[in-house]
Amino acid sequence: MKRIVIFILAVAALFSVGCNKQEDFGPKSTYKITVDRNAEIRLPDGITITTTFYPKTVDEALSSDITVTFKADPSKLADYPDKAVTLLPETNYTFKKNPVVVEAERRFDPTGREYCRLDLRHTTALKPETTYVLPIVIESITGNGNALFDPDDVLYIVVKTNRPGAGCGTEDVPYVIETIDDLKMMDEYAIAGQLTYFKLMNDLDFSSSANWEPVCLTSDNPMYVDFNGDNKTFSNFSCTDTEKASIFGYVCGNIYDLKIDKATVTAQTTANDIAILANSIGSSDENCPSECSNISITNSKVEANTTDLCLNQAFVSVYAVNATFKNIVLDRSNTMKLYFYASSSSMSNGAMAGGLVARASNVCNFIQCGNTVDLLGYNQKQIGGIVGSLLGGHISECWNTGNVEGNEDVAGIVGQIGSKKGSNVDVETWTVTNCYNKGQIRITGQRGGGICGCPFNSVKIEKCYNVGDVLAMCRRTQTGEDDPENIDGRCIGGIAGHVCGGAGFWDFNIANDVSIIDCHVYSDKVMADTRKKTNAETDPRPGCGAIVGYTSLVNTYTDCYRSSSTTVDNSKTQDSHNAFDQGNCGPGNPLNTGSITPVQKRAIPYHGVENKTAATITRTSATIDNLIEDFFIVIFLLI
Repeated sequence: MKRIVIFILAVAALFSVGCNKQEDFGPKSTYKITVDRNAEIRLPDGITITTTFYPKTVDEALSSDITVTFKADPSKLADYPDKAVTLLPETNYTFKKNPVVVEAERRFDPTGREYCRLDLRHTTALKPETTYVLPIVIESITGNGNALFDPDDVLYIVVKTNRPGAGCGTEDVPYVIETIDDLKMMDEYAIAGQLTYFKLMNDLDFSSSANWEPVCLTSDNPMYVDFNGDNKTFSNFSCTDTEKASIFGYVCGNIYDLKIDKATVTAQTTANDIAILANSIGSSDENCPSECSNISITNSKVEANTTDLCLNQAFVSVYAVNATFKNIVLDRSNTMKLYFYASSSSMSNGAMAGGLVARASNVCNFIQCGNTVDLLGYNQKQIGGIVGSLLGGHISECWNTGNVEGNEDVAGIVGQIGSKKGSNVDVETWTVTNCYNKGQIRITGQRGGGICGCPFNSVKIEKCYNVGDVLAMCRRTQTGEDDPENIDGRCIGGIAGHVCGGAGFWDFNIANDVSIIDCHVYSDKVMADTRKKTNAETDPRPGCGAIVGYTSLVNTYTDCYRSSSTTVDNSKTQDSHNAFDQGNCGPGNPLNTGSITPVQKRAIPYHGVENKTAATITRTSATIDNLIEDFFIVIFLLI
């Protein structure tokens, strides 16, 4: 699909000027046509759009600067393949910068490049729903006789006008989405590099558009839009084995006040990632922040029916970059079927799943979001009720009541959170605050927690609590049956599973700047089980802890408590110890290990301090109780 654009259109032509034999200009430099985007522009009523282009060479540098002059050449319209088009009238375009200078030594440097600017404006001279064409050629090159161009090389700029009443794409007069066909045209209407506004005017039923193709499939140039759902509903959306399976595909900007009902996205025979709203939301460009808010998804399915094919899946978006998600609640009318890993080689591929997002990075925020859907990944990695993997970002006032199951990095809120050392987001402390989990967390491998499976490198978890059990369990067969000979559940904690630094994250003497503050566990049971995998001499296995399953001795733990009714079960591990009180600790106050002798890859848990009576429960409980009430209000308003 085409795109309305204000864009840098890489243009060139094969230059042809006779060589000046009386002067040595150095090596010849041939200019060739290079187009970054399609030269097609959607021109709304009353709007002026600027398109830019420039001459480019791939040859050696010239010995002197050159000046390139462009012009419109109406005679070239006869060579355009579509004979039904109309020449763009001279009154509807103006060269704003022409000619341009190409500096001799900076022909490959975009920071020093001059662009020819051409303003295209809509006037009453243009007819609605009509295609106009403007042929552009190079008129001359001066300054160096060895700069060549072909006067018959043409750039055709295609200008399309809208139907009456379609809108202008501005905040005051957005493009209106009245039909499925209007929605399909969004990618063509969106203006590259500029926020384009759309408003949904009607409920849309996708029943007649089976196996939907996403609106935008261009990852290097996603739509930058403001999409106002106006509390209307998309219903009966479906697609199967589609590339970037989702409604929007790649999108940046804002999507809000939208309801989605009875959507089904399925991977049957391919490893395509699957989600309902989008495949990817956001951009690494800090000037293009994105936000999804007040999105309601009901009676919908995200299903992977594949075996040993690596794919990621979520309800809202598979990927998110530099994006915020706010007031999004997934109720229990939705279902997710995660794909099955039949072999260990497939598991190593590391596919992810999340209630809202599978993988988020470059500072993503999740605020007042909730999940009630069961995410049963069997043997899958990095699964979280809210987000599977968060490589840079913050989560606040979020909750999960769905059961979550997987092999590694499994939790009620976020499977894995942190930032890799040396990455471009390794600049601050990432946080999980005022969150809670009530779903049961089941781990078939390692690193499982009520709130977070694996926090690493600069993470703070504060004022969170967990009520759900966190349990080791055996892996499943493809038919969903237990495989009792395949069990290795370790690094399991009521709040976090594995909090350790060093190579392979196993060195308990290295802090990875993780702090857990004012967190509480009210689970009935936290249990590890490494019976079938333990070899004390060659392959030791850690067990579980009330707060953290396996930890460095020098991370910061402050005011964390476990309920007196919480059972910490290490009876099926090498270190069959019971929970004991461990007070506050930090880099200058190493963790109290009690009778446990610290050994790499063995039980170094953190149990916090036992709460013997309800009266001793701290301010966290009251804070989160208020949040729960607020969440139910949010759910009521959305539904």
